[in-house]
Amino acid sequence: MKFYIFRLFSRKTLLLSFIGLGTAIGFLVTLLSSPTYHSKARLLLDADTALPSLDLTAAQPTAIKQLLLIKELTLRRETLLEFADIIELDNSENQEDVYERARRSVSIDISADRHTLPVLTVGYSAHSAEVALKGARELVKKVLQQDAKGLSLGVNRIVKWRQNEVSRLKQELDNNSHQIFTFKRENKDALPNNLPSYRLQLAAQRKRLSQIIKQIEMEKRQRLDVVLPPQKFESRKVGEKLHALSRNKPSVVTPKPNDALTLLETHRKDISSKLESLTQLIDTTQYNAVQLENLEQARDNIRAQLLEASSNLTRAHSAEQSAASDYGQRLTIFEPAQLPTRVTGIIHPMIIFISMIGGLIFGLLAVIVVETYARIIRRPQDLINHLGVTPISTLPYIPAHSTRA
Repeated sequence: MKFYIFRLFSRKTLLLSFIGLGTAIGFLVTLLSSPTYHSKARLLLDADTALPSLDLTAAQPTAIKQLLLIKELTLRRETLLEFADIIELDNSENQEDVYERARRSVSIDISADRHTLPVLTVGYSAHSAEVALKGARELVKKVLQQDAKGLSLGVNRIVKWRQNEVSRLKQELDNNSHQIFTFKRENKDALPNNLPSYRLQLAAQRKRLSQIIKQIEMEKRQRLDVVLPPQKFESRKVGEKLHALSRNKPSVVTPKPNDALTLLETHRKDISSKLESLTQLIDTTQYNAVQLENLEQARDNIRAQLLEASSNLTRAHSAEQSAASDYGQRLTIFEPAQLPTRVTGIIHPMIIFISMIGGLIFGLLAVIVVETYARIIRRPQDLINHLGVTPISTLPYIPAHSTRA
């Protein structure tokens, strides 16, 4: 280790030359570079004043999305070129260079968490503190303008959407009401309010049919004239022989007129036909009751939606009026831009120190390279490596006073 330290000190001239060169380069960079100042302002997105009564449905953008939209609107090419013209950037450059320079100088950051309100930080960097302050203030104005435009545009879009929704629901309600009216007109004999009457008629007709059937059975029984079975009659006189007379006469059935039976059968058929018609009519009425109930439920739902949509439209109109006033502003400045007093970025002493460290590193590398490729005998091992001669003994080299001087 002592040997290497000795060799390093022997090359101190080379090492100090590189350190001096690096320090000189650092001073030169410091003299040529201009200081950079950064001025910033912070704006708060107040959720309480951001039109709390305005219901934007499930498609409502979050606060972060609103700030991102404002950021993108502010960083548009047209906005930045107008901003550059206000703060009087170098007009000799073309528009593309002006835009790129303004884009590099402008900073817009969004910060938010679960426990704090979203904050928008805008800043501007320039080589002069006054220009940085002016740029930051103008940038705040642009952000507030974009916020107001975005708010009014969003509210107008919501009002238009609410109006379209109300018109659509009114049209649906009219169509549904017309459909119900047409359904009742086409099925006036099979509506649910007639169902109790039809059921009473069905019960009465069934009772009458039962009575008719009983009358038919009784009429069929009375239709036949029942005759007793044949009997033998004999007469004798006591004391004289009489001829026995026997008379066998077959049974005779005399049919009665069937006008009453025919009339009863006709009544039975008519009642059966009426029962079938009533049964079919009751089934149709029950089916129509379900269909009519569905139509009326749909009408009630549309009415409820229309009532809610009308309420939302009223709130949207109120929000539109509020958007035109100061109450509609969502962003408020709670930390205005200040004149910067310190240089931002890498400060000049840091540049000099880094240049000095770089010179030291390059100097050490130069010493290592020189010592590696220099073919000088400094140790007994060098004799063996270069000449192949093994020394018997070595004498230390002690420089004289004249040599030291």
